[in-house]
Amino acid sequence: MRRGCIRTSLVALALLPAAEGWSGRLAPALRRRNHHIIRATVIDPESQLGQLYGKSREVRCPFWRTRAYDTLEAIIAVANFVAARHKSILDRPWLPGSDASLFEPLAMPVPVMGTKTRGLPLAAVMDVVRRDFEQGQYYVSGRLSQAIYHDSAFFDSPDPDMPVRSLQRYSDALKGLFDPALSSIELVSMHACDEHERSFIAHWRLTGHLKLPWRPAIKPYAGATRYELDDDMLIVAHTESWSISVFDAFASTVWPSFGAPAAPSVAEHVFVEPPPPVEHADRFADVGRAL
Repeated sequence: MRRGCIRTSLVALALLPAAEGWSGRLAPALRRRNHHIIRATVIDPESQLGQLYGKSREVRCPFWRTRAYDTLEAIIAVANFVAARHKSILDRPWLPGSDASLFEPLAMPVPVMGTKTRGLPLAAVMDVVRRDFEQGQYYVSGRLSQAIYHDSAFFDSPDPDMPVRSLQRYSDALKGLFDPALSSIELVSMHACDEHERSFIAHWRLTGHLKLPWRPAIKPYAGATRYELDDDMLIVAHTESWSISVFDAFASTVWPSFGAPAAPSVAEHVFVEPPPPVEHADRFADVGRAL
């Protein structure tokens, strides 16, 4: 393990008893259900929380980088929760670097991920995503076309590290999960949604080997991903469903016959019901502001 991983891992572990002790059940619920919070004040990068956030981005190990970020996010979730329920705490000078009131919840900063390509027709965006599947293998490589995604896009899946509202965090999660040399994803079909002119669905089949020293294999599984776009035709919501549960997926690394059967070949593909549309997906982009 590299020195940077160790340093920030210790910071994360030191904060975990306080943050996760209060919000082990609270923070995931806030992340999933506080979709009505649209406006937010980004933490000051010069504050203590801002500096810890900067250090978390320097961690080279994807696993510990995610743990450190989740810990900071849990602290902010608890702070917002307390401020919103105790009317005497109108301002939060007790939270380092914060001038936000309870009516203006704090949010983690969202890194800028390059120039965006706005205003493409839906068919053109679908073509880019299709190339990301077929040529970039983005689900197992993390190489996706960032120009067509909003930096504050919302990503959700059965994966326990989801949901996140950050293109950078999602890309990091993909790069740290599978070994691209031993894993692959096959695009089965892609179609625009009849009920919404700015959304489309992809059906796929994934075969993966986890990025662990012994490269354990997860049984092949099928999935469906819903992509929702904003007025600028940038993807602001990327949600998916799987043919197997998370527990089933990881249990299959040691017991391949456990649980649901492996997904059949593409020729015999069984389609998974896609997730429902995200409420107010086009407004998620307002939750964070890029540094």
